[in-house]
Amino acid sequence: GQSTGFKVAVIDLGVPITNLTGRISLETGEGKAPVITLSRLKAGMLEGTVRGNNRIRIDLNRRSNRFTLAFDNISIAELVRLQQFEDIDAIGNLSGTLPITIDPAGLSITKGKATANTPGGYIRYRPKDGGELFGSSSMETEMLLKALDDYQYKELDAEVAYKPDGQLMMQLQLKGRSPGLHATRPLHLNLNLDQNILSLIESLRAVDGLNDRIDRAVKQHFKAHNR
Repeated sequence: GQSTGFKVAVIDLGVPITNLTGRISLETGEGKAPVITLSRLKAGMLEGTVRGNNRIRIDLNRRSNRFTLAFDNISIAELVRLQQFEDIDAIGNLSGTLPITIDPAGLSITKGKATANTPGGYIRYRPKDGGELFGSSSMETEMLLKALDDYQYKELDAEVAYKPDGQLMMQLQLKGRSPGLHATRPLHLNLNLDQNILSLIESLRAVDGLNDRIDRAVKQHFKAHNR
């Protein structure tokens, strides 16, 4: 079918997606579900961009459809803010690819890749609770906390996986140094991060909903008192 251009200003799925543009075409056949083709797909997200690597073809007659999204200059600071990690301060930008599968179970990502852009950045983890994120107070944990107090990375590589139940898993490899441990010696870190994104988005929506309700209540209160 003939393709049509489209533009959507904002989609908020818990993560605001802005200026979504592209072209869409629909193929229909008698007795068959439609085939949707998206091309020139591009959007803004977390101060960076997301785009379709090639044409994305979603055939609703098939049990599963696969396509790849690429992302550039995604802000690590915005990612940390979104995850509501109050004890972490981090800067840097990520670029990479996400191979996506959509099937009856839902959406999944396998072997996604993310790499920090040059010149790198820093991670500062200074927990108020003494490091409960790591679940123990062993000597290794103490060393890791000391390293992450001011970790300056030159390289960051991540493998990303996502399951339909919302579980996001990231295996991080970082190369850099931590002046608090040693001024010049290189320090390589391997970290595994797990988080349920669907639960996080639900909690963000709940917070936004509460903020909206408080905002409305305050405005109504002032309206009532200013009459």
